[in-house]
Amino acid sequence: MTYYGNRLEFAGDVIERWESLELGATCRSRTTDSQGVKVEFTLSNIQRLEPDPALFEIPPGYTPAKVVNRRKNAPRQWQFNQGQLNRVQ
Repeated sequence: MTYYGNRLEFAGDVIERWESLELGATCRSRTTDSQGVKVEFTLSNIQRLEPDPALFEIPPGYTPAKVVNRRKNAPRQWQFNQGQLNRVQ
């Protein structure tokens, strides 16, 4: 795999990140804030295999939930008109 990384510093924070172009994912990142708090993330145990087809099967007894769009009939509270945002009563 090919990795590339960068280091960015601003406002006392340091962000380092290594990404894989092949995976399209961040494989490792390390952030240190201005107070010295460190957060590290490492992607490991990467297996480039086809996923198990069972993961995409619908479980027995599953029934879709009814989706209710509550906003569809909700009163309009704001209106944008001629560059102005106005509250509608």
